[in-house]
Amino acid sequence: MDQQRLGELKQRLIKKAILMYGRIKPCGFCKKLDDCFTMQDNSLCFWFVTEDKNTHMLRESTTNSLWSILAERTI
Repeated sequence: MDQQRLGELKQRLIKKAILMYGRIKPCGFCKKLDDCFTMQDNSLCFWFVTEDKNTHMLRESTTNSLWSILAERTI
């Protein structure tokens, strides 16, 4: 996955987390939300903390996401 598509997927996961949970913060020792991503198999995982100090993770398949990103660009 190229860096532009990876960046778009990261931004989409951040927006999804905000829509689902409201205010979010980086987890652990991360200073910014962009640092809160890990890759596992073919999935991008986004880790974050909500205002109630609980840690959450959203995951999205990188293979399926390519099609979603391309579809959004054509709409």
